[in-house]
Amino acid sequence: MSEGEVGAKGGRRVQENANDQIHADPEPDGGRDLRRRRWRRGLSHDRPAARGDRRRLGSGCDGPLEQDLPEEPVDPEIVLPVFLLTVASLEVHMAEEYLTGFGPAMSRLFDIGWTERSFLMVFAFIGPALYALTALGLYYRVPLAGFLACFIFIGPGVAEFTHFIFPILQPAIHPELRASLSQAVSNGVYVADMPNYYVKTTGVYYFPGLYTAILPMIPGIWAIRRLLRASADRARGSVRRSAEDHGGAFAA
Repeated sequence: MSEGEVGAKGGRRVQENANDQIHADPEPDGGRDLRRRRWRRGLSHDRPAARGDRRRLGSGCDGPLEQDLPEEPVDPEIVLPVFLLTVASLEVHMAEEYLTGFGPAMSRLFDIGWTERSFLMVFAFIGPALYALTALGLYYRVPLAGFLACFIFIGPGVAEFTHFIFPILQPAIHPELRASLSQAVSNGVYVADMPNYYVKTTGVYYFPGLYTAILPMIPGIWAIRRLLRASADRARGSVRRSAEDHGGAFAA
């Protein structure tokens, strides 16, 4: 047998093996289409971490609120009204704090340099600007705005209960003196008119902002409750749609 005949027979054998493999293990078009749809929709089980990242970025919240959150930001109709109620209540609360000397009282309580000027800069000028930008971001579903909103709901909102603890704490600067003091604190900052609200000295249970502390807590807690409920509803809807997609794929 010549070398040409051997080469021809070998070529035919290789072609026959390739054809047998193609016919023995065909890939239906439906399988390719299903994988293509899963890739486009992000439903592939090969990328669970990426889907989790999208959930966290979409919600803008950390901690317990980021568990099982929807892939998209919450509807502004759910979060924006309660956010505006929270910051409006917070502004009323801070008006009481300013009128009763919250900054200097905190300076005397913890020996820190919190003057009236710094109080106004943070809560009367910078704070409202951030609130306005956050509201605008919530309307356009910006993830960073969601983070700031959650911070306000949990921080200045729910954490206002600390005002009920301050009157029973002993001030770091002359707790026995009832009169206001003006002096330099530990970091060298001079703070004028630092009042003493220590209940054992004054006999009155009060601290700046105590009467209105409950105001921002109500919409803040309500907002967290609405976010958790909306997140749970969206997560259940996402699971239901995924199950329907997989069921349709198996039926096909």
